[in-house]
Amino acid sequence: MTAKGTIPLLSGGTCRFCRARTVILPHYFVLTFPEEPSKSQEEEMLRIALREGRAMAIQHAGKPDAYTIIHSGHSARRDTGWHVHIVVIRNRWEKAWLYLVLSCKNLLQALRLRRDARLRRPRPADTQA
Repeated sequence: MTAKGTIPLLSGGTCRFCRARTVILPHYFVLTFPEEPSKSQEEEMLRIALREGRAMAIQHAGKPDAYTIIHSGHSARRDTGWHVHIVVIRNRWEKAWLYLVLSCKNLLQALRLRRDARLRRPRPADTQA
């Protein structure tokens, strides 16, 4: 298992593996790359995500296949850069909870009731010159 932090890529670049800050999804991790990766970097990061997903599943659930990986394509993500979500799922209830949380979050973003980096509205202090 790779320690959470920076992971070197064969291309010479690096990606970052960290635990997501959320209390409603306790075993939620993210593998990030600061920009749009090349095809080989994308494939390497997906292999890393599989490896880390298995490791986290063994650590937190005792089973190597107790995880879900979500890769958001360019048009569906709100943050800059490229990332893969890795969530340890121990049973169907946790899987249902994950998809409920994600659907609510995305619905709120679509309705502009939750901050979205792509649709960020300027704050009053930002508009004053």
